[in-house]
Amino acid sequence: MEPTIDHTTIPALVAQGDQAAFTQLFLRYRDLVYTTAYRVTESAVEAEEIVQDVFMKVWAIREELPAIINLEAYIFTIARNYTFNALKRLLRERERTGLWPSDGGLPAISPEAAANAAEFMRVLQQAIEQLPPQQKQVYLLIREEELTKAQVAEKMGISPNTVKSHFDAAVRAVRSYCAPYRKLSTFFFLLF
Repeated sequence: MEPTIDHTTIPALVAQGDQAAFTQLFLRYRDLVYTTAYRVTESAVEAEEIVQDVFMKVWAIREELPAIINLEAYIFTIARNYTFNALKRLLRERERTGLWPSDGGLPAISPEAAANAAEFMRVLQQAIEQLPPQQKQVYLLIREEELTKAQVAEKMGISPNTVKSHFDAAVRAVRSYCAPYRKLSTFFFLLF
C-alpha cells in the first residue's frame, strides 16, 4: 500500500514524474471521471476506457499541473471532452450499423435515449456554428482541442483576458441556445 501524499503537493510531484503521487492523483479522481463518463455513455466499458484515456492525458501534460489552479475542474473538463468524443463515436457507430453498442451482458442504451443524444449533439453543433468567428475559434480550441486559455491566447495572438471574454460569451451563448433542449440529454450538465 502506497503512503498517502499531502494532496497539495501532488501536482508538483506528478510534474516531476513521481509515480506514487500520480497513483494518489488517480485514486483521488478516478471515480469522478468514471461517473461522468458512465452517466453519458451508459457503458461500463466506455467509462473504463475514458478513465484510462483521461489519466494518460494527465500524465502526458504533467509538467503543466502545478500551474493549474483547480485541478478537479481541469480533470473534469478533460473527462467531459473525452466523454463527448466517445458519445460522438457511439452515435456514428449507431448511424452506420443501426445498432447501439452494448457491453456484452449489459443492456444497450434505449433507442429513445440514443435518438435524444443524437438530436442534442445536433443542437450543440448548431449552437457552436452560430457563434461569431473568434468566439467559435476560442470555444473549439478550449473544448475540442483542450488547450488552456494561455495556450489559446498564444496561438491566436490575443491577450488571455480577451480569450476569457470570448470563451465566457461563447459558453453563455451555447448554454442559452441549448437550454430548451436540455430534456433531450442526460449530459446537458456536462456542457458547463
